[in-house]
This record gives sequence, C-alpha cells and structure tokens, in this order.
Amino acid sequence: MEPFWYASHSVLPNKRNPSAGDQGESSITTQKRRKTNSESPLNKNPHVCEECHISYVYPSQLKAHKRTHTREKFFPCQKCTKQFQWIGGLNNHIRTHTGERPFQCTGYRDNVNDTDCTASFTQKSSLNTHIRTHTGERPFQCTGYRDYANDTDCTASFTNQSSLNDHIRGHTGERPYKCRNYTDYKDCPAEFAQKSSLNRHISTHTGERPFKCTGYTDCFAEFTEKKSLNRHISTHTGERPFKCTECTADFRCNRDFMRNIRTQW
Repeated sequence: MEPFWYASHSVLPNKRNPSAGDQGESSITTQKRRKTNSESPLNKNPHVCEECHISYVYPSQLKAHKRTHTREKFFPCQKCTKQFQWIGGLNNHIRTHTGERPFQCTGYRDNVNDTDCTASFTQKSSLNTHIRTHTGERPFQCTGYRDYANDTDCTASFTNQSSLNDHIRGHTGERPYKCRNYTDYKDCPAEFAQKSSLNRHISTHTGERPFKCTGYTDCFAEFTEKKSLNRHISTHTGERPFKCTECTADFRCNRDFMRNIRTQW
C-alpha cells in the first residue's frame, strides 16, 4: 500500500507518462495542476491548504502536505546531522552510510571499459536515469524557449525531469534554492538554480565534509560531494576510465573527458 501522501497527491508512475514518478514536475506543470485541483467542481475535498489551495480528503493528508511549505524535518539520521521530511528520504540517505545499492543495472554493456555494466544505485529513479544513458532515451524535452546562442528554438533533452528543471531555470533565471530558506543563516543572500549548488554552499557555513577517503594509509582527505571523493580516489588507484575513441587520451573524470571531446569538434 502506498503512503497516504503518495496515493492521494503525488504523481504515480505510469506507462503513458514517462515523467510521472521520476524526480518531480516542472514548476509550470505543478502550478497548472494546483489550479485545476482547486477550481474543479468535482473537487469536494474539505481540507484545503491555505498556501497553495490544494485540497485533501483527510486532515492527516493536509498535515503531511504542509511540510512542503514549512520544510519541517521529522526524520533525523542517527549517523550524521542530516534530517529529512519523509521516511523515504531518510531510508535512501541511510544507504549512503551502509553502502547498500540494491538497484543494479543488468543486461547492458559498459562501453567505457568494454565489459558488462555493473553499476548499482541507492534509488530506483537513479537506476532508471542511468539505463537511459545506455538506451540513448532522453524523454524530457525543453519546449517553448529560445536557444539564444544559436538563435533557434531550444531542443535540449534530458534523461530525467530534475535535469530538465535545472535547464529551464537557465532560460528563466529562476533561483529557487535560497540559503536563508534551508538553513538558520537568515542573513545569507545566496540563492541557486540547483539544489546541489545550494548543498555545496551550505558546507561553507557548516564546514561539513561528509565524504571521507578511507582505506589508504595516511590519507585524511574529505569532500563536500561524492563525485569529488570519487575523483580523488582515482589519484590513489591510477584509474582513468574515460577513454577518448578519437585519440589515445584517457581521463580520471567525465569533466576532463568532455573538455577533450569539445576540442575535437
């Protein structure tokens, strides 16, 4: 049985809508849905949110929804200082401590290393996004915006809704992730288009660097992001998994690999 806030309010996965159940909707779609929900004559749900006018059948559903506005976090991690609004978010986070990655990629090749792909993930949505890098599917398309660099309509497409949302903010200039709304630093004016950028910024306040290099003698390096830790570990292992097929160069990280590719266009 789905949690009550899923069953009554969230968009559930379905085969006709590839974006449903992935990593959220665009703010435009969400606003349209809210307006439709609140104005429909068939909507007789008595418990209405004063902030956005979404209504619910049961008061417990409304109470759960209000957390999206207040950002109250009732589920703390016992291993670190992070807290979460939902138990699902906490469960996903705990896997970063335990190392559990139950969602495994099977049946695809790792073209970088020319082996069967053995990638695994803490969340099903992350696995779905990864599989699209094998299939080439990019179902989340940018529509209605101009690509001013090339003076054409923007045709960018992405493997997940979250990446599309981040891209659209590049068109609109929206920066919804404000430091003052997510932390106790109410005087901080910093705001960002992406949640990952906000998280990086918050670490400058807290000094937290949760990703630590372990297993190597005398190395005490620690980082604010997992990808930075992975890049660092490759300096120990000597691994350079990103190999260019146009030349003989190979690289430790995708960023340097892509920079090399652009020089050959």
